[in-house]
Amino acid sequence: MQLVYSPGFTALSVFLPIIFLFIGFFIADRESQKHRGKVRLSVFLCIAGVAAGLSIVGMHYVGNFGILNYKLVYTGRYIGGAIVVAVVDATGSLAFFFSMKELWINRWWSRLMTAIFLAIAVSGMHWVASVGVVYRLKAVPAPDAGQARNVNLIIAVALSAVAFLACVGIVWYAHLRKRQLAARAQQVVLACAVFDSEGRLMVTQEGLLPSRRITKQFNNRSFDEEFDVAHPVFQWLYRVTYNWNAVLDLIPSMRINLRHHQNGSKSAKEISSSSSVWEYDGEVDYSLLFRESFCVAASDLAQEMQVPIQNIGVLYDDIMMTGTMSLEARAKRTIRAASGIDLESGEHMTFGKGQLMFVVRQVSRLEVSRLTDAGYRFAAMSQVGEIIARSMQVPVSEFAAHVDRLREHCKPNDLVHGSTYLTCYALRSTAAQKGFDILVPRTLPCQLPKVEVPLRQVKPWQQGIFSRLEGRSVRECLQYLSSKEVRFGSATEEEEGFTNLIHDRISTLTQVIGESWFYQAIFCSKPFGADFTDLSNDSLSQVTIYAFCIIPDVHNTSLKPLSAMTYTPLSFFKSRQRVCKNSPDHAVLARNIHYEFAPVIHQMHKDMLTKSAGEYSQGNGFWNSFRRGTAGSDDTVQPDNWSERELVKAPGGLAVQEVEPPTARNTTSFPFGGILVSSDTIVASDRGDAMLEMRNLGTTALISAEKTEREAPTFVDHLFNVTFARFNPGYLRQAGLQGA
Repeated sequence: MQLVYSPGFTALSVFLPIIFLFIGFFIADRESQKHRGKVRLSVFLCIAGVAAGLSIVGMHYVGNFGILNYKLVYTGRYIGGAIVVAVVDATGSLAFFFSMKELWINRWWSRLMTAIFLAIAVSGMHWVASVGVVYRLKAVPAPDAGQARNVNLIIAVALSAVAFLACVGIVWYAHLRKRQLAARAQQVVLACAVFDSEGRLMVTQEGLLPSRRITKQFNNRSFDEEFDVAHPVFQWLYRVTYNWNAVLDLIPSMRINLRHHQNGSKSAKEISSSSSVWEYDGEVDYSLLFRESFCVAASDLAQEMQVPIQNIGVLYDDIMMTGTMSLEARAKRTIRAASGIDLESGEHMTFGKGQLMFVVRQVSRLEVSRLTDAGYRFAAMSQVGEIIARSMQVPVSEFAAHVDRLREHCKPNDLVHGSTYLTCYALRSTAAQKGFDILVPRTLPCQLPKVEVPLRQVKPWQQGIFSRLEGRSVRECLQYLSSKEVRFGSATEEEEGFTNLIHDRISTLTQVIGESWFYQAIFCSKPFGADFTDLSNDSLSQVTIYAFCIIPDVHNTSLKPLSAMTYTPLSFFKSRQRVCKNSPDHAVLARNIHYEFAPVIHQMHKDMLTKSAGEYSQGNGFWNSFRRGTAGSDDTVQPDNWSERELVKAPGGLAVQEVEPPTARNTTSFPFGGILVSSDTIVASDRGDAMLEMRNLGTTALISAEKTEREAPTFVDHLFNVTFARFNPGYLRQAGLQGA
C-alpha cells in the first residue's frame, strides 16, 4: 500500500534545509570575509556544519512525520548514526568549499567536489535513517488520497523547476559577467593596486582588482599619436594623482559636464561601431573630456573603496595593454577595418586592445583591517594572478611581471636625505625628432643614474676641486684626478683623500652606466638641488647633485641587452620632478586647472540655463506671469545680468545704474565650485557731454590664455640648458629666437 503524505509537513521538510543551509553558508561566508583568525573561522564553520547537518536530518524526519497511513518506529542508534553522517559530511563540505574560496580556486572540480560531499551527506543520512525503521499501518487511506499524492508530486516538480531555473540564471549571470570583463579588457580602465606590508595585493571577493571604466578607447587623432607616458594628457593625470586637492572641488562639476555631453548637447558623433575615431564639431576638447572621465572614475573608485580620493594612490608610470587578440582575429579585424576606413582621412586604426592604468599605494596594518572589513581581501599573486590575468586577457607571466613593478614602485628609495650624488644626464633624440629621451635606472626611473658622495655639505675647498673638473670629460677627469700634479702637488692630506674619493666615485659611475660613450660626458661643476618623494612613508628626500652631461652620437645611443639602464621621455621625467611633497608646483597646477576648466563649466552652465529657460517659456501662461511677478524668489535661477535696470539722473549729470546687492542674488543654484571669479565694473566716459555710465557686468570668470602660470625650472631644465650649450649650442640660439 502506498504512503500518503501530509502536504503541510511535506512543505515544511522542503523549506527547513533551505533556510538552515542558507544561514550556515551566510555565517561562514561573513566570517571568512572578516579574516579574524583561522581558529575563529573554524569555530563558525563547525557551528554552520552542525546547523546544516541537523537541518538535513530534520528534513528527513519531518517528512516522515507527515505520513498519514503508517506509524513509523525508529531505532535510536540509527538516528544517532544519521545525525553523525549528516553533520560530519556537511561540516567537511563547508570547510572544503571555503578553503578553496580562500585560495580563489574556483575551478569546476572544486565545485564538483563540494556538490559530491553534500550529496553524500543527504544520501548517506537517508540510507542510515531508513535502516531499522518499522512501518505499522494505522488506517486504510480514503479513495481521494490519490489526489493528495498528486498535489505533493506537483509541488515537488514545481520546486525542481524553480531550482533548475535558478541554476540557469546563475550560469547566465556568470556568462554575462565574463562578457563584461572581456569587454572591459578592450577599454581604457583605471584599476587600484593596493599592497600591504607583506606585498600581498588587494582584490575583491571575486579575486579581481577594484577598477572603473574611463572610456571606450582613447581618441588618437593621427597615426603617429599614441597614448603613453610621453602624452601630455597622461602627464597631466600623473601630476593630478599627486595633488588630488587641485581637482577635488571640480569633480562634481566634471560629472555634470560629462552627463551634459552624454545627453547629446555637444556630444561627439561616432563614425562607426567598429571604429574608435570620433568626429567633433570643434567646440569640444576631447582631452578635457578624457581628463574629466579619469577624475570621475577615480572618485567612483574611491567611493567604492570607502576612502578619500586623496588616499586612493598615485598613478603608476606605465600603461598596461589588455585584451590581446589572437593573430587570426587580428588579421580579420585588420581586413574589416581597412575595407571601411579611408586611410587618407587620418583616422587611426586599432586592433581592439585596451589600456589599463594603475593607481598604486601601500597601506598600513590599520588600513588593511579597515579595507578587510569593507569586503576586500589581500592575496598573494600565486592565488589570484591567473584569475586577474584571465579577466584582462593577458598572459599570466606578463601580468605578474607588471605587478612586481607596481610593488617595487611602493618600496623606499635609496636616497640619503641631505647627501651629495654624482649623476649622468644623457639625452637622445626620439624618432621623427619629436623630443628627447633621458637615461634613467630601470628600477628607479624617477632618478638619474647616480653614485653617492658621502657629503652632507660641500665645503668651499671641495667645491674648488669640483670646479677644476668643469668642462672635462669623464676620461679627462679620471686622468686629472690620478695625475701626479694632483696627488703629489701642494694638496693637503684631506684634499688628497677627497680627490681619491671623487676618482673612485666616478669610476663606480662608469660601471653603473656600463656604456663606452659615457667617457665622453662633460662634467658640470655647478651643484643643483633635487627633491624626491618616498611613497613608502610619504617623506621627502632633498639631495645635491653634480652631473656629467652628454648627448651621445645617434649611432651609439642603444643600450646593452642586459643593461640596468633604460630611456624614458624627457617630458615625463620633468613631470616627475614636479610631484614632490610640498612642491610649489602643486599650487601652480591647481590654479592652471581652474583657469582651464572654468570656461568649460561656465559654458555648460549657460547651456543648461538656456535649455531650462526654453522649457520654462513653454509652460502655462498664467504660471509664467505669476513667476515673473515673483522673480526674486530663491528658487529661480537666472544669469547674473538677467534683469534690466533703469538709469536715473544723478546730481552732477551722472547716470548711475541701480545695482542689486550681492546678498539678494541666488548663489546656491551654482554648484560649480572651485572657479576663480571676480566682479567687474566698467566706467565709460563720454567726453562730449561729460556723461559717465557705471554698468555692473556681474560675476565673470577670469579665464584667458595669459592667466596660465609658468612653473619655476627644475634641475632637469637647468641641466638641459647646460647640456645643449656644450653639445648643441645652435639649438639654444634657435629656441631663443623662436621664443622671442
